[in-house]
Amino acid sequence: LVVIQGRKNLGRWQIQVVADTPPTIGYTEPIAVDEGGAMGIQYLAEDDYGLDRTWLRVRRLDAAGAEATFDLPLAGVNLRSVEEIREFDLTPHPWAGLPVAISLVATDALGQIGASEEIEMLLPQREFQNPVARAVIEQRRDLAADPENRDRVAFALDAIADARAEEIPDTGIYLSLRSSIGRLKFDQSAPAIAEVIDQLWDTALALENGDLGLAERDLRRAQQALQDALERGAADEEIERLMDELQEAVDEYLQALAEQGLQ
Repeated sequence: LVVIQGRKNLGRWQIQVVADTPPTIGYTEPIAVDEGGAMGIQYLAEDDYGLDRTWLRVRRLDAAGAEATFDLPLAGVNLRSVEEIREFDLTPHPWAGLPVAISLVATDALGQIGASEEIEMLLPQREFQNPVARAVIEQRRDLAADPENRDRVAFALDAIADARAEEIPDTGIYLSLRSSIGRLKFDQSAPAIAEVIDQLWDTALALENGDLGLAERDLRRAQQALQDALERGAADEEIERLMDELQEAVDEYLQALAEQGLQ
C-alpha cells in the first residue's frame, strides 16, 4: 500500500491478506455411554475469527435424508476456541436403538462449515426390564423407523394390550396404550405419528417404574434445560425460573422414589 503526493511517496506498507479459513471441530475423546444410555461427548472447536454456532448432527443410516441436530451452546460471542464436555441423553429419542452416524459441526460468521468425522453406532437406548414395556418399546422403534408401519404397529400393540392386560398394573397406563392404538388406526394427521411415539415412551416408562419413571424423565429434561441456559449465558430471570423448575422436578422425583420404597 503506497500513499503518493505528487512525485513524493508519503508512505509504503507491506500488507499480507490472511484468508478467513473454515472452522474446525472434532472429538478429543471417544464417545462414552454411561449405564443409563447418556452419551458423553468431549470436543474441541476452533476458528480464526470466532465461532458462530456448534451442534451435534445425527444422521439415520437406514433412511436417506433423515437427520436431527442438537445444539452445543457457546458460552460467549466470537469465541476462537472452545473445549467442552457435553452429555446427551437421547434414549427417549425415536431413533434410539437404530443405526446412525454422529458428527460435530461448526460454522463461522461467513457461514463456512467445518465438520468432524462421522462415527457410526447404534443410538443408545434404555434397557427395559418389564416385559410389557420392552414389547411396547419394540413397536415404538418399528414405528419410528418407518411411519408406514403404523397399521402393523397398531395390530401388534392391540395384541399386546389384550394378551398382557393382567400384567398392566394401572388402568391409566392401559388406557394410554389403548389411546395410542386408536390414534394409529383412526388419526391420519401429520403430527399423529410423532405424538404417538412420545406417548408410547411415557407408557413404557410408567410400565417400568410407575410414577418414578415419569418423574425421572421430567428431572432429566429440567437438568438439560438449565444446563443449556447456563452455557448460552441466558438472562438471570430465565436461569432463576429454570432453577425453580429443576427443584420442583427433584422434589417430585424424591417423592416418587420414597413411594416406591414404601411399596
